[in-house]
Amino acid sequence: MIAALEKYTGNYLIAGKFQATGCFNLGNQTIAGGFGVTISQSGSTMSMIWHFPAGTRTYSDGYAQSGHMGTLGGNYICSSGEVGEMVFVELTNHPGVMTGRLVGQSSNLGCNYTGYFAGIDPNKSPQ
Repeated sequence: MIAALEKYTGNYLIAGKFQATGCFNLGNQTIAGGFGVTISQSGSTMSMIWHFPAGTRTYSDGYAQSGHMGTLGGNYICSSGEVGEMVFVELTNHPGVMTGRLVGQSSNLGCNYTGYFAGIDPNKSPQ
C-alpha cells in the first residue's frame, strides 16, 4: 500500500535562519527572522512563494516523500531577478506546523544558501 502524501497547502508564518556565502556582489549574509510562505500543492506538484522584506522568491517543482519526510527540489525565481536552484529537505508537516532545511545556489549571483525553518499555518486547527 502506498502512503498518501502529506498536505502542505496553506499560508504559513515562518521563523528561519539562512546563510548566503560566496555571493559575487553581496558578500556573506545571515538572514534570520519571520517570513510569510504560501504553499500550493496538488499531489506531487508543489509551489512555495516566500515573502521576504526585499520581495518574493518562488520555488516550484516535484514533491517527493519518504515516510513522513518530504523533499522539494528545483528552480527558483525572485522578484529581484535572481534565479537558481534550491532543494528543501527533511520537510515535515503536522496539522498546521511545517519544518525543514534548505540548500541551494543562485545562478546569477553566485550565492550558496543553507538554512532551516519552522512555521505554523494559523488557519489550520491542531489535531
